[in-house]
Order: sequence, then structure tokens, then C-alpha cells
Amino acid sequence: MPISDTISREIVESLADGILVLSPAGRIEASNQKLAALWHIPPDVLVSRNAKGVLRLILSQLTASTPLLTALRQVKVEPGITTNDTLWRKDGRVIECHSEPLLAHQETGGRV
Repeated sequence: MPISDTISREIVESLADGILVLSPAGRIEASNQKLAALWHIPPDVLVSRNAKGVLRLILSQLTASTPLLTALRQVKVEPGITTNDTLWRKDGRVIECHSEPLLAHQETGGRV
């Protein structure tokens, strides 16, 4: 039995981590409030579903953008890989970033 959109949304919101789900085209398919709070992302940016806007905001808060940009380039070349990165924020916090392919019917259908 398929899970309803409402239940799926509630599951994403209940998770302890900030979640961002992207389509293969780079469109935001889902996110949660913990992500928005962690990275100070205004609601209108998430509603626009523009991943580039979110990325710009995240990059602006990092002490060095190279680790994240390197991981994103690697994922573009090899979409089936899992990445684990440590990101240092300008406010002193350290964020562990885990990303893996979203599989749909044995094919990569985006990223989580």
C-alpha cells in the first residue's frame, strides 16, 4: 500500500536531521524545517524548489566551500555514490553531511 503524501511529509518532519531531497534535475522534492533552521533558509527559498538558491545560502555560511563543491561535482559524475562530508560553518558549528542516491525501481531517482 503506498504511503500518502501527508504521512510522507510527517515522516520527513519528524526526523532529527535536516533533510533535503533533490530530483535528478536538481529540483527540491522535499525538505524539513530542521534543514531550514540549521541553515537559516527563508521559507520562500524552499517553496521555490530552487536547489541553487539553497546551495548559495549554505555556501555563504561555510568557512570553506571547497569540500561541499567537490562532493557535488563527484555526485554529478557518479550519481550512485554515497558521500560523507564535514562542513565547517562561520558560526563555529561543524555539520556532518551525508548524501546518498534516492532509488526508485532500482534506478537513481535523485538524492537525499
